[in-house]
Amino acid sequence: MAEYAVNVLELEPQPTLVMRGKVAPPGLSSLLGEFLPAIYQQLVARQLRPGGQPFTRYLDMKDGQFHVEAGIPLVEPADGEGEIEAATLPGGDVASTVHTGPYSALGQAHEAVRSWAAENGREPVGGSWEVYLTDPGEEPDENNWKTAVFLALKS
Repeated sequence: MAEYAVNVLELEPQPTLVMRGKVAPPGLSSLLGEFLPAIYQQLVARQLRPGGQPFTRYLDMKDGQFHVEAGIPLVEPADGEGEIEAATLPGGDVASTVHTGPYSALGQAHEAVRSWAAENGREPVGGSWEVYLTDPGEEPDENNWKTAVFLALKS
């Protein structure tokens, strides 16, 4: 497993627009390829300002399927429309690390923040999430992709 430097950050809660779904791990890329453009189109149509990079939050895993919400953070809260819902990324203390490389190896970064929390007596709150710092459309080499991984911690 790759070495990950884990830091604790204090984040403000962040309003988002999301779509939620359940998917087996091999179908995650396809699901995100549907969800994120649909959300972005709604942002543009409604003249809403993004407040950061797209993300995927893992709510749970049951029966071999991820229950996820994928979305885009906003500068200001907005109501959802149709299948797109308003949500909030957690604030407070979070364990964070940055993964460099293909998305297929992101599980290692998620495990690193969870292991760090356990080793340091910090209790996770909810599922972890990943923020896509590199746009694959602009950087074709997946070995250069950077993704931040966050895990909210109980205060």
